[in-house]
Amino acid sequence: MQSLIESLSSKPDDSLIRMPEFLRYIPVSRSTTYAKIRAGVWPAPLKISERVVAFRVSDVRALLERFERGEAQ
Repeated sequence: MQSLIESLSSKPDDSLIRMPEFLRYIPVSRSTTYAKIRAGVWPAPLKISERVVAFRVSDVRALLERFERGEAQ
């Protein structure tokens, strides 16, 4: 897990990653991702256009750190 966090360290906190890249860091299905977002467990993405969403790198880092500590579901 640490290597995933380290790979995000080269990206600025305010940069965005789109769903395919998010799923490389958090290897679950899209439907599971959206279920966790709807439940308020995971951070919501920003809607870039009608069919495109992106996540803040800072939110993804925080989620990975929660996983590392055993706090994320």
